[in-house]
Amino acid sequence: MFQPDVNRLRDLLPFHRLVPALRDAFVAGATVPLRHTHKVGAGADAGTSLLMPAWDADGFYGVKIVNIYPGNSVKGLPGLHSTYVLHDARTGVPLALLDGNEITSRRTAAASALAASFLARPDACRLLVVGAGRVGSLVAPAMSSVRQLERVEVWNRDPAVAARCAQSLVEQGLPALAVTDLEAAVVRRRYRQLRHARIHPIDPCGMARCRQPSGLDRQLHARNDRGGTGLFRQCWRVDRHRRGRGQVGRPAQRASRRKPDPVGHHR
Repeated sequence: MFQPDVNRLRDLLPFHRLVPALRDAFVAGATVPLRHTHKVGAGADAGTSLLMPAWDADGFYGVKIVNIYPGNSVKGLPGLHSTYVLHDARTGVPLALLDGNEITSRRTAAASALAASFLARPDACRLLVVGAGRVGSLVAPAMSSVRQLERVEVWNRDPAVAARCAQSLVEQGLPALAVTDLEAAVVRRRYRQLRHARIHPIDPCGMARCRQPSGLDRQLHARNDRGGTGLFRQCWRVDRHRRGRGQVGRPAQRASRRKPDPVGHHR
């Protein structure tokens, strides 16, 4: 059974190959039953285990197992662990055991890049990444596989984390820098500055305390949705520019009054 370590997985899943493969997978489709949710343990040691099976017409059957233990923080351990087991769907023979955290993070970033390849302007060259966690740190490399990036801005609630992420991207050959004013980075004061083609991926963790900026002219948000169930779960268009600056940090009830977008997902 194939059991690559994280470094080997990264080598096997470069974004210039992963994004086209993901596009083919979305087109081909697969059988994806509802995931199983199980409560494990009690008290401070309680956790949730998610079982996510899927299989395709090519004879592969995989199951991702995600264990979420909020109490791990006091033990100095990550709160989430995941593994992925791939089988031969015709015989049930196990084929591979993979690090679920790594493949999920790369798949999420690749899905956003795939969305941008369809919805972002062909000349989009400026990237703003909101959130610099595990997924956020992969967004710029993924986007660079579908657009020629001239400027990458990284924002995080902790400026030091954003700075480290930006430095890592620079070391990978990307023109990145950290920013501390999110609203200024998203909505420039002069309308003409909004005409630069931009893409705004959002790390799910970065969304925790940041509302979606609104009213950006001819721009796109490619969102990494926690419950991503397909390409259009991760994409939405943004309304044309309205007078005034973007709405960042508005109350949730205002967002809830917005009408759903054409593909049926609320902004």
